[in-house]
Amino acid sequence: MSKQRQSAVVTGSSRGIARAIAEQLAADGVAVAINYACSPQEADEAVRGIVERGGRAIAIQADISIPGDVRRLFDEAEKFSGPPDIVVANAGAFPRKPITQSTEEDCEDAFNANKKGVFVTLREAGKRVNEGGRIVAVSSGARKMPWAGASLYLGGKRAIEQFARSLSRELGPRFIAVNVLSSDSRILSK
Repeated sequence: MSKQRQSAVVTGSSRGIARAIAEQLAADGVAVAINYACSPQEADEAVRGIVERGGRAIAIQADISIPGDVRRLFDEAEKFSGPPDIVVANAGAFPRKPITQSTEEDCEDAFNANKKGVFVTLREAGKRVNEGGRIVAVSSGARKMPWAGASLYLGGKRAIEQFARSLSRELGPRFIAVNVLSSDSRILSK
């Protein structure tokens, strides 16, 4: 990691893979904004662990499907450590329900988290990431081999890949790399 990279926003990072990403960024010397939607205890625990190991981190509550929350997330992160050099768009939901049993509300909830939320995050990141920075959208390798009950989840993940591909072309002139990370370890854009 370049010494010039000093600030990151990682959505959904109070637990799971995004927390591990935030912890590694902090270990590399990056100040990290830990984003959470509804688990302040886990977010505080993540921040405490990073700080105890000598890193810099802040917990910021924001629902990524709400544009005002996402703007506030980036505003608070910038107050803490300046404009981001790195944004990891990881937050989402993992509903497991067959299409035939899913309601319109189920679909709207899943797409708000997995499609709209990532869109809003990528849009804000594209406006704020420093020149030469990096944006990573987290997808899923399961999109290539879907299983029953995962349609609402995987539909949103497929959209993420298209958002990232287009954004990489839009931000290329600013030397900002936009990548998709999926469990099959393929980089799908730029």
